[in-house]
Amino acid sequence: MIVGGVVAMTRQRVIGRGGSLPWRIPSDLERFKKITSGRPGENHAVIMGRTTWSSLPNQFRPLPGRLNYVLSRTPALALPGAEVHENLESALSSCHLQSVTHAWIIGGREVYSAALELIQILHITWVEADVEGDVRFPEYGLAEWRVVNEVKHMSEKDEHPTTYVMLERPL
Repeated sequence: MIVGGVVAMTRQRVIGRGGSLPWRIPSDLERFKKITSGRPGENHAVIMGRTTWSSLPNQFRPLPGRLNYVLSRTPALALPGAEVHENLESALSSCHLQSVTHAWIIGGREVYSAALELIQILHITWVEADVEGDVRFPEYGLAEWRVVNEVKHMSEKDEHPTTYVMLERPL
């Protein structure tokens, strides 16, 4: 199973504000869906914290076409369409049992922090703007990653230009 991460952030590592994304970038949402849904024959899962789950619009909760895992300190929490786990290890164990081929860490900060050492592939959308936020991606050593792909992008519908980067941790 591949453990990967998908994140949109500013160069100052801002990933959220007030429980949601502090920008509107439809092209990135399309990219996110393509990455986390995978191809036919693959079994993908997304792993997120409860706040990230709550930030999803109702019509996309659970995220369709993927197994949804939510980490919460409230073990009795029931979220329709999602498996709730107390920690990352439990969620990853369930992924193994369900023959998941790709487990995608999608936020928030605490989940990224817990998973950072396990992530093999990291998809970053750099939002090329100074955006205020109250949640930041954890610090990480960029030197231990290899750039596989990098593409600058700006769509008419996007609030800000972006740079998409795929990083891989060499074995």
